Amino acid sequence: MSQRQDSEELASQVQKRLMALQVRFEEDVFVSIPAKISRIQTLLETSPYLQPAYITEFSANVATLLKSAYPTAENPAGDTKGLVKELSICPVTIIETQTLLTSEMNAVQRLIARIMFNLVYLGTRDEFRLESESIIDQATTQCGNLHSSITALLQRATHYQITRGAFVAKLKKTGLFDFAKSITEIDTSLLSQYAADLRTIQSGMHLAAYALVRLFRDQRVRVGSE
Repeated sequence: MSQRQDSEELASQVQKRLMALQVRFEEDVFVSIPAKISRIQTLLETSPYLQPAYITEFSANVATLLKSAYPTAENPAGDTKGLVKELSICPVTIIETQTLLTSEMNAVQRLIARIMFNLVYLGTRDEFRLESESIIDQATTQCGNLHSSITALLQRATHYQITRGAFVAKLKKTGLFDFAKSITEIDTSLLSQYAADLRTIQSGMHLAAYALVRLFRDQRVRVGSE
């Protein structure tokens, strides 16, 4: 095989890989991202632990637990054993919520990371000749912001476990009610924060999707006009 044939074969292989990448990229933008946005909306609407009503009930139940441990005329020392036992164990509601969100967000993060890689690659290819380089920059920025939001949610669980563990250790040592109250406030605020995180990520996905669709429309117009 001549050098020219080798070059033509290599160029053909590169073109095939590039087209396959664009097809996959297009599927991510027009199919996968909308599906993930819909999935997050479903979580926000159906996951019981992320609903305002449940979070209010969760807080009320904790308040009842605290109240039951306060000193009374019959028991001036109070009864903190049950309180310590209850708070030493991370609520199942939070564990289940963290497990669900971690699984969902890891999948979204992998999708966004793949899209970001493809954006960088496509930005180096002359074949795409975008009308404005700012379009690919905007798409990259929106995806980067979204990736950061997902990372923040995933890290929140780790920080929560450390913070809660420190409070529990102190509660066991001192038995003070203010530490018990702090733990319950952390638990309650975390559930609220997860719901807020999901809404932020959903909004970020809408912005990223809009920027990516603009990128494809720009590229298609130029290719179609040639």
